[in-house]
Amino acid sequence: MIKLLFWPVLVPSFLFAAALGAITPLIILAAIDIGISPAAAALLMAASGVAALACTVPVGAAIDRVGDKRAMTLATLNAAGALALTILALAVPSGWSIALYIAGHLLRVPARLPGDWRAKLWWLKPLPPKTEARQ
Repeated sequence: MIKLLFWPVLVPSFLFAAALGAITPLIILAAIDIGISPAAAALLMAASGVAALACTVPVGAAIDRVGDKRAMTLATLNAAGALALTILALAVPSGWSIALYIAGHLLRVPARLPGDWRAKLWWLKPLPPKTEARQ
């Protein structure tokens, strides 16, 4: 079963987690660079965890409503828009930079969730139906 899950689930999950761990300090440093205090930058990182908790149920309902592939497409478009806001905030210093950076950072949170859901749901596919409900 591990062979079936290695490329479609384990490798992307590992790469995503490694990339997120690598950019987390950069997210904080970029926030400080545009004028956010270190304490507020740390609060921004904590707020993304709270936002993930708040978005989990609505994103799950949206995945059920529109399907896996369409949800991944919408999440990719959302992530691209959030990334554009973040790049704009960093590239064009203005009075709106801090608000754009915070919005871009928090809008990336719901974009991560469909991939997480899809990876977790993949584990159920190779199991025979009689073992799915076993306790």
